[in-house]
Amino acid sequence: MHFTRITPFISHCHFFPTSSMGVLHQLLPVLFLAGLALQASAAAPSTYSCPMAGPNAGLCMCTAAGSGDCSARGLTFVPAGLPTVLTSLDLSNNAISGLTASSFQGLSAVTSLNLRGNPLKTPNLATTAFAPLTALRSLDMTDTPLYCCGLEWLRTFGRGLAVPWTATS
Repeated sequence: MHFTRITPFISHCHFFPTSSMGVLHQLLPVLFLAGLALQASAAAPSTYSCPMAGPNAGLCMCTAAGSGDCSARGLTFVPAGLPTVLTSLDLSNNAISGLTASSFQGLSAVTSLNLRGNPLKTPNLATTAFAPLTALRSLDMTDTPLYCCGLEWLRTFGRGLAVPWTATS
């Protein structure tokens, strides 16, 4: 690799002695590649396998920013043992059909939950399933048909917020 545009500029700078130009020419490729590596690492957040033990190990990917990605993994349940520091959890496009009272246990820091594209069935939704999500501000259930009846759990979901409709039997 030859730095035709950088080298003439550096060789005309008065603060570089002529004897150091040979060393500088050897260091330029190293400095250039180090700069590219720094730019690449700053551009994308590091992604790693969420630290979960047992059969759930490797099911989800996490970022240092607190996001958990468990999307499109064919899951039929919310994996246990997700890091408690998660603020965003993506469970979209799986096969989750029910949520228990312990599905989100320990995930009180989650502010954004994506359940998009799961075949949730209301008889399989515990009325307290969302209770551990005390910081939840965003819930995406797009393309998640709530089959059947029993939507009364929506009344308690908002922790006192008014629901703009009334359930009829």
